[in-house]
Amino acid sequence: MENAPAIKTNEANLEELNKKIVEIKRKIVLKEGQKKANVEEWDVDKKHFTEKINDFKKEIKILTSKLKFLHNPTKQNQKQVQQDSTLQQQKKIPLPKGAKNYDEGVHIIDLQIIDLKKQNDLFHAKILKKQQYCEKLKLEFHKLINYKNEKNATATSYRPPETMEEDRNRKLITRLENEIHKMEVQWNEAEHIRKKYHCIKNSLMSDSERFESTLLKMEAAIKEQQQEINKLQAVYQEALQMRDATKGILSKQEQATNSSNRARERQAAEFRRQVENRKAELERLERKIFATGTKIIHQESAASSGKIDDEDTSIRDNKTTMEGNFKKLMTATGITASNELVDRFLAQREASARLTYLRNVTEHEKKRLESQREQMTQQLDVFKFSDNRENEVNQEELEKVKKDIDEEKKRKTILEEEAHRTNIVLQSIKDALVEMVLKLQEVDEMTADIQARRVGGEKATNVPLPDLVSGNISTEKIVKMLEEKVKVGMIASGQLEGIDSGLSDDEEEAETKSIVSVKKESIEGKERVKSPSIRNFAIDEKPTPYPQVYSSLITGRSTGLVSASPGAGGGVGSEEEADVPSRSFLKRQANLILDAKSRRKFRQAPATRRK
Repeated sequence: MENAPAIKTNEANLEELNKKIVEIKRKIVLKEGQKKANVEEWDVDKKHFTEKINDFKKEIKILTSKLKFLHNPTKQNQKQVQQDSTLQQQKKIPLPKGAKNYDEGVHIIDLQIIDLKKQNDLFHAKILKKQQYCEKLKLEFHKLINYKNEKNATATSYRPPETMEEDRNRKLITRLENEIHKMEVQWNEAEHIRKKYHCIKNSLMSDSERFESTLLKMEAAIKEQQQEINKLQAVYQEALQMRDATKGILSKQEQATNSSNRARERQAAEFRRQVENRKAELERLERKIFATGTKIIHQESAASSGKIDDEDTSIRDNKTTMEGNFKKLMTATGITASNELVDRFLAQREASARLTYLRNVTEHEKKRLESQREQMTQQLDVFKFSDNRENEVNQEELEKVKKDIDEEKKRKTILEEEAHRTNIVLQSIKDALVEMVLKLQEVDEMTADIQARRVGGEKATNVPLPDLVSGNISTEKIVKMLEEKVKVGMIASGQLEGIDSGLSDDEEEAETKSIVSVKKESIEGKERVKSPSIRNFAIDEKPTPYPQVYSSLITGRSTGLVSASPGAGGGVGSEEEADVPSRSFLKRQANLILDAKSRRKFRQAPATRRK
């Protein structure tokens, strides 16, 4: 009785261990199936990505070689460049999405490769994590198996069921475990099939994309071929029209020649018939007229010398018969005089001769027309060849004109770029002038009373500040304003005679001293380095005195230029140490600097906006 609760606790622990072992087995099987599926997917993706990367590398190599040849074409690789250009025309490489040229396409492909490498690294990391997790599960599984074996070693190997119900439960548990195992196996198989289906689907999608790209290429090639076919059909239609036109012209000419030949043949046949009829009539009349005479001639040799009377009688009979025949002929022809009958016979002979002459002339004319026909056919062939040659010449001229147009366009673009650069330079100069005018506004405010007392009552060119800041002002006005401001500054410093500077005697003395020092420095600087600012305001090869406000600026520029040249810095430094300004000059300069700073605070916004 005491061992009963211990046995129950052992059974409960064993059941829990069995459940844990079953769960761990199931997890291990699932993880192994997932691992196999992931490995298969990874192999497929890896193959696909490696193929893509190899294709991209090949394309990048081809493009880089083309770029090298295009940037550095030499005599040795000109042929290769031409071959590459022909290959590029034959095989147009499709650019990726979002790329306008091959450089952008290469950049996009590099980014895609980087993304794929990142995905690959993430996938590797996931696989490593899963492998580590599987190893942990295996360790736990081995630990539990060892624990179970230890428990089984301590307990009995097999404990028979105590009751029928326990036996039924054990059988039910084993049957359910078997069914669970079958379901797990089926589940793993289904997962494996699903993974395979996904792999097949991805491969089919990639094939569909590849086929779609090939279809697009084929459609583009078909369109080009269709355009060429349309052009050739148009040329063929033109050739057919020309052939039909030439056939019509030749048929008309042939019909005209045939009709003229038939008319001549009919006329010749009519003339022959008339000649034969007249000839037959003449022969018949000759036979009738000269039949007795011939008989008389033939009978003379056979006549006897003793029968002279009979001959006379026969001659008379023949004469009478001939006269009768002649009269019949005259009555048949409708002629009364014998001379007219003779003339009629002579006219018939002339008509026969004329007919033979006409026949010969018509035969010669027929031969001439046949030769002319052959010449015209030869000329037609020559014209056809010349038309083709003219078309080729016109094509060459059109190509030359197109080349000239392209050269003019290139020249126009170059000139536009140069004009744009010059405009930028002019705009920068104008901006610098405007900045100088804005900086010189301080002089206008300090010398307002001097501007009121200008010589001859001249009006100053006052331009509103917004126009100056926005730049809506001509360069001539800016130059005039600068000249006026320099003139006013010179008047304020007393460097122009005839006008009071409007300052006290002490200030004038201080300004004269500073001007004298500026003159000395400018003369020495002119001997060493010619400053562009001094050269602009030089009159009669003498340095022009500047206003007191800009004396320090000019001295600073001159010292900077002189110190830049070797061997001249020591003299200038000694002269600056020798020229010590007075107290009034220093006070006035300090006041001017303070006023300028205070005014700049109020004008800071437009100046920065201009920049």
